[in-house]
Amino acid sequence: MESNITIIIAIVGATASMCVPAITKWFEHKNLLKKEIRDKKIPVYEKIVELFLLTLVSEVKGGKFEDKEEKMADITKGLICFASSDVIKTWNFWRNNSECKDTSTTLTNMENIFVCIRKDLNYKDNFKKFELLHLFINKRALEYISKS
Repeated sequence: MESNITIIIAIVGATASMCVPAITKWFEHKNLLKKEIRDKKIPVYEKIVELFLLTLVSEVKGGKFEDKEEKMADITKGLICFASSDVIKTWNFWRNNSECKDTSTTLTNMENIFVCIRKDLNYKDNFKKFELLHLFINKRALEYISKS
């Protein structure tokens, strides 16, 4: 009886010593893939932020943003390959409504994209409305916009 227990313990030990490295390797591979995808997402998301900054600056200066459609098309290519479905949906919503005359709605849609991007990059945020946009626009301007 005692020899059977010894054999069982040896078998369990041998099985564990073979399985643990395989499981560890699988988790390492999975995390490496996540990192590679995240590394591809970040430049696309940076282009979105750049597009919004250029759009806001051109509107403040009263000019027209010349390369906007070209930049949007370039961003769309990256989104198709690497973005989460939430980011793609909010991007499409903003893009289809970007000519909206209601500035508050446009800015809300922009901020929704930022929230989805941060969520896709695994940030656990709890921002108030327009809090991310304070990075772009000062508080007084946002208060004026949100009242109109």
